[in-house]
Amino acid sequence: MQTLYNQLFSDEFFNCEESEPYFQEKTLQVIWNEQLFREPLRTENNDILEVLDAGTWNLEAGPDFRNAAIRINGVVIRGDVEIHFRPCDWEKHGHHLNENYNNVILHVVWDNPRKLADWPAGVPIYKVRDSLSAPLSKILDRNDIVFYPYANKVRPGEHAAYLASLDNDRLTNILNAYGLARMMEKARTCAEKIETYGAEESAYRLLLEVIGYKNNRVPFAELADQVPLADLQSYNEATGRAVLFGAAGLLPDPSSDYIHRRYTAWVGCMWDDWWSKRKEYKPIRWTKHSSRPYNSPERRLLAAHHVLKQNNFQLGRAIIKVAQIPDDPKKLFPQLKALFVTNIEEEFRYFLDFQRILKKPAALLGTNRIHDLVVNFAVPFILAQSFLSNDRELSERCKRILLMIPKLQDNRVLKEAVHRSFVPPTRAKEVVKGACAQQGLIRLYNEFNG
Repeated sequence: MQTLYNQLFSDEFFNCEESEPYFQEKTLQVIWNEQLFREPLRTENNDILEVLDAGTWNLEAGPDFRNAAIRINGVVIRGDVEIHFRPCDWEKHGHHLNENYNNVILHVVWDNPRKLADWPAGVPIYKVRDSLSAPLSKILDRNDIVFYPYANKVRPGEHAAYLASLDNDRLTNILNAYGLARMMEKARTCAEKIETYGAEESAYRLLLEVIGYKNNRVPFAELADQVPLADLQSYNEATGRAVLFGAAGLLPDPSSDYIHRRYTAWVGCMWDDWWSKRKEYKPIRWTKHSSRPYNSPERRLLAAHHVLKQNNFQLGRAIIKVAQIPDDPKKLFPQLKALFVTNIEEEFRYFLDFQRILKKPAALLGTNRIHDLVVNFAVPFILAQSFLSNDRELSERCKRILLMIPKLQDNRVLKEAVHRSFVPPTRAKEVVKGACAQQGLIRLYNEFNG
């Protein structure tokens, strides 16, 4: 353990200077990959340096970047680029004994305390420290260095070269078009559900599926199969909530399970309601170990019930009613969001599950999750209804809503799609401007990597 500690907090892993934030050598690789420098660039020998091609981030042993192209004093040179904190790291890392480094044409370093003009002999040095395009602290904030290993694990896809040839406006339009196409595909699936179950039952099922995140999408779908919307509509609020928790297998047994004192009375009341309505339900296996606390199935199920209750258990009708309002389209997105805002008692703002509470009160559904529900549930539902009713105006209104929704929270698929599609990856900030473009990027990624 001590050996690992020493390695992690050595100059070889972190730059440790009082005047600079701690950062890994990987940070310098990101800076080079993104070319975050002020021009003109000069080597430590005061020669003019131009970077024609930063090279390909190397996935294997050897120099950090392969097949780069630079111009020094007007002379083009092609080869590899190696990156270190200081020139002396070349020997520390054993590169002088490794023939894989014989084609290095530029040694990029953070600092050069010995004022070397080249190192190893004949390889010019370029010092990063004094020529950054922004303060290092801002570069660290703007670039997801922790995630950036995708840059050395995930190569740009075949489509990246074509996308690189497009200007930003053209690329944004393409992503939005792909995003609308992805929504159409989701709407088709939604329309098939509506034809099978009816509009309100489909809205209920879709709400549960989307609210469960990927880890519990299937369990929530199984719950919808076992407790149809018609059952909930036939019960009062308290009984319906008890039936959902009981059928889900999420209602603890007061005779054997620990229950937090805040919720002992509530659980007792739910058992009274559940006991009179219970029947045989298939066991549902919930995923809890890999979910964030705020995404606990108990908390998500309580949120779903509140959303249904606030919309009189006619959520589908409420969504379509908002979409049909002859109003400024800019107002429609906030009105759709309002359908999913859970107005709950203060006591239940602390609810995590029946054994634990949150340290600070929080809404059952946060802003990011509500945006996700609008994009992945409400918008496809509106489009599906417009298809089934052949309502062109409703369809166009829905498209305008989608184009106004801001970007959703990042996830692994989106981040990987960025690295597959854009060179450099930070271009995504310029062209992926909203939720529709994000959906388009995912469709593009799936199309070329499916």
